[in-house]
Amino acid sequence: MSGSTYWRTQIVDFLEALSALRAALLQSGPDLENLGQLVAEARKGGIQRSGVPGGVEYQVHGRGVLTVDAVGREVDVDLLPDDSAVFDPWRLLRFSNQSAGARPEVGHCAEQVCRELVREGVLREPIPGWFCAANEPVPRRSRP
Repeated sequence: MSGSTYWRTQIVDFLEALSALRAALLQSGPDLENLGQLVAEARKGGIQRSGVPGGVEYQVHGRGVLTVDAVGREVDVDLLPDDSAVFDPWRLLRFSNQSAGARPEVGHCAEQVCRELVREGVLREPIPGWFCAANEPVPRRSRP
């Protein structure tokens, strides 16, 4: 598998894991509509800075949140004011190193592949070197 193919797969896996973790956390955690609210509430002391609601571990840090699913996959993102969950190549490398087939020797091309995916409309680059899904921010969940 080429470095480009490897990173395309890892980025898709990262985005899928982020989406699943975000959904699980917001559905089973405190009554919040998005991850930005989670970070804001933790900073104000309204909720704990870390927890495990519904089997999803989270830890608020600086501008973002680290989430860990039931099998131990870590997805670490920073949040922009519009609730876009952004990541850099280093966070992708951390995520890929958790995979059984991790290939750290291809780490140098993660940013290049991210930029290719920006040109293809899969990702956006709202800050140089930081990427998010093209459809970020995700719509707020509907209230019952």
